[in-house]
Amino acid sequence: MKIIDVDKNILLAAVYGGAVLGCGGGGKIQDGLVRGELALSRGKVKIVSLDYLEPDDLIITASSVGSPKSPDRYIEHDYYVRAAEMFIRRHKGPVKGIISSENGAAASVNGWLQAASLGLFVVDAPCNGHAHPTGCMGSMGLHKLDGYLACEAVVGGNRKQGKYFEYYSEGNISSTSALSRNAASIAGGVVAVARNPVTLSYASKNAAVGGLSYAIEIGKVMLAQEGQAQKMISSICDYMRGEIIVKGEVNEVVVQTENALDIGRLTVQDNKHSYHISFLNEYMSIDFLGKRLATFPDMIALLNIETGLPVCSADLRDGLKVAVLVVKKESMQLGSGMYFPDLYIPLEKQLGIGLRKYIF
Repeated sequence: MKIIDVDKNILLAAVYGGAVLGCGGGGKIQDGLVRGELALSRGKVKIVSLDYLEPDDLIITASSVGSPKSPDRYIEHDYYVRAAEMFIRRHKGPVKGIISSENGAAASVNGWLQAASLGLFVVDAPCNGHAHPTGCMGSMGLHKLDGYLACEAVVGGNRKQGKYFEYYSEGNISSTSALSRNAASIAGGVVAVARNPVTLSYASKNAAVGGLSYAIEIGKVMLAQEGQAQKMISSICDYMRGEIIVKGEVNEVVVQTENALDIGRLTVQDNKHSYHISFLNEYMSIDFLGKRLATFPDMIALLNIETGLPVCSADLRDGLKVAVLVVKKESMQLGSGMYFPDLYIPLEKQLGIGLRKYIF
């Protein structure tokens, strides 16, 4: 049994480590820090291991859905609490805990504000150990569970602009996930979501168990080298058993936003060669001289050579100097949503490249 009483140091570590695991998505560091500090101001945040609760206790997933780059993106922190309140009110059965849909700079603290405000436990079992682009990928295989009724409470939009909305939906995973993605587009880029109750016993078999504490440990490694960018990059790589594929300059950034997803590509060029990277919020592939070097769910992170910190896909710009870190999927803590070939088909269509043949 493991319990972590969150303080500002744990928060900072979770956000930093989460930023690496965000793979280019998962939100920004400042957003994670602000929301985490607000959670600590509201009450206690307690991260517990699965064995702290009973196997039949219900937990829900907290997430943000949307485009990191959308110029009109708007979200209020209490939208997350409102979504959780709506869900708990509508759903039958007591909810004891909350988990994040993924890790990321902001995503790793998903659920903390709701937990502090509503008296829930944060359970150390995010749906996935790193960030991912679709709701189904963060649903722990529920789309394959016969008879499972997916439920989502969604809150978004700017009240001052007359765009505020909230709704509760039930249906299959694909339908409810598509609804929240469309809602994010309507809201200007992002919405707060509470969704999909499962028992702890189900999460123990399908979530990235220990994934949040793993983010915290990565963050501690980073903070020990803060202000020393090269040492930070080396320490992250060593701790995660990864590989720096290339150090070079970002060029040829191309991105478009479709239905609240940022879809694009870039090159990282060293003195002699160009490495081609695709992204769909998260970095999805690296190709070099026609050979695939890494494919999501391998973790691909771009680390700023000047600061050592991860670079979100929304912050890419020509001329930025980065180190490209790859951690193979076999070394990652991943949820079961990463292992369904059908979930990669829409990603292949959006990116125009192959993924499944490199994964399965």
